Amino acid sequence: ANRTLIELARNTPDNPFVRVKSKDTKIPSGWTRIFLYEEGKRKSVYLHP
Repeated sequence: ANRTLIELARNTPDNPFVRVKSKDTKIPSGWTRIFLYEEGKRKSVYLHP
């Protein structure tokens, strides 16, 4: 499930469910941050409440 979330966030940056923060995108207020591990590194993913 986590792999699907991070792929969705990267492939569709303006989707209404999950986002990954980057230099170009901003996270709307109220979204919840969770951490996923990819290749041993921790990644932040933001979920819509």
